[in-house]
Amino acid sequence: MTEKSIDGALVLRWLRTDDADAALLVGCEVDDDSQDLAVVVGVDLERQILTCRGGRRIPFARLRTCQLVVALDHPLGARTDACITPEERKETALRAQLGPGYRGAINIADLEAVHAAEMARRARHLPDPDSRFRQFEALKANGLHLQGVGIAETWRDLARASGQPWGDIGLNLAKCLRETGQVAKAAEAAKEALDGKGSGATPRQRAMLATTRAASLIDKFERKGGEPADLVAAWNSIKQAWAIEAEHRNGGEPHNEEMHRVYGRLKAIGPEPR
Repeated sequence: MTEKSIDGALVLRWLRTDDADAALLVGCEVDDDSQDLAVVVGVDLERQILTCRGGRRIPFARLRTCQLVVALDHPLGARTDACITPEERKETALRAQLGPGYRGAINIADLEAVHAAEMARRARHLPDPDSRFRQFEALKANGLHLQGVGIAETWRDLARASGQPWGDIGLNLAKCLRETGQVAKAAEAAKEALDGKGSGATPRQRAMLATTRAASLIDKFERKGGEPADLVAAWNSIKQAWAIEAEHRNGGEPHNEEMHRVYGRLKAIGPEPR
């Protein structure tokens, strides 16, 4: 390949520097998603316009959504590269390492946590509980629930193999499965973490697992047009969550909002089956 593309926004940044030499733009091609590339033949710095072959004019402001196509050895490449900050280089490297499985937009504030989670999965490394919490929060905040399923399954297997508690992982697995529409599997994963040997789920996690199981069973009930067994199991699960939460709080009504929402969904369907 003898050509390279330069982000138009980076070209604009370079044009604002003392190093800018607008004459370097002459002969470059502008790719603005039109059918043909526009070849630059002149630059009007005062009006901030590129004049292109055929009389076409491109305002500088439009460069933000364009790419400049230049030869690999064109000096504009090195000039614009010098405008890239170390933080931007790091961001580009992290996104490249994540690869096509993470094509969606990831908030820059969450990028390192998402990257750490995926790298841990690939290396079959189990992060500590605090790191797992931060990384799962970042995955969920960016809608990366399908990726979260794969990460949670890997971490759960690693925790089991090493005899470490995995209740938090089971909870996140159930939540991610539910968000991807795999509601039957979500209910199973929540039950497994509730009842599974060695899960080590805390009372708070157990209450959330029971709540997530109930919500998943309601989803399943509603999508299938109504299976009484799912509804009965959902009521049993929300009552279990309620009891665990109440005991954890030493009596009184639980204040968990998600639990109240799930209970409200069940009440809206109808009275508890007898």
